[in-house]
Amino acid sequence: EKAQRVGLQGEYFMSGRIDDLECAYATLYGFLQGRGEEAGRGDIWVMFDNEEVGSSSRQGAQGSLMSDVLARIEESLGVTKEQSIRARTNCLLLSADNGHAIHPNHLYFTKKLPVNMGGGVILKYNARQTYTTSGLTGAAFTAICEKAGVPVQTFANRADVAGGSTLGNLLGRQILMPMVDIGVGQLAMHSAMETASCKDAEYLA
Repeated sequence: EKAQRVGLQGEYFMSGRIDDLECAYATLYGFLQGRGEEAGRGDIWVMFDNEEVGSSSRQGAQGSLMSDVLARIEESLGVTKEQSIRARTNCLLLSADNGHAIHPNHLYFTKKLPVNMGGGVILKYNARQTYTTSGLTGAAFTAICEKAGVPVQTFANRADVAGGSTLGNLLGRQILMPMVDIGVGQLAMHSAMETASCKDAEYLA
């Protein structure tokens, strides 16, 4: 079914598979707008297959695809192992996956850190470390958003609710890079008809 705009001013859209096609589209769109003006900088956009059904596939995030591609790029540039380690620790990897927005009739998640649709990009934290955001990477990402005029919301899993994981958490087991988990809020995740904010997609891009 084609996505539909809804709301008093058409501020929301409804569709199946918003999670996680929204992050895939918005981050790719933003990536393609990048100017790459800094000397020595190399930006990479990656999307993996099989995220919801099993990242341990050959083309999934638990496979060796990303580390292999990075190694081949570095080898072609004559980068030593020491230079590779230094470069990777000076990166910031954004793991993008949608999150749950608060619903007034279903307060499943905490009211202390509400995620509102249209309120900006979500910065995700989890005490069980299933999200990769740390104090350092969260501050760096927030500063980047402030520079771009993008509002940031904070999401944290309740301690008594297991919640999901993200590809960043899986990649972090193979590639030593500072990472941050981000996304945008939506309702009815994984249902046949999900709902999200049009403005948040622009913020994410």
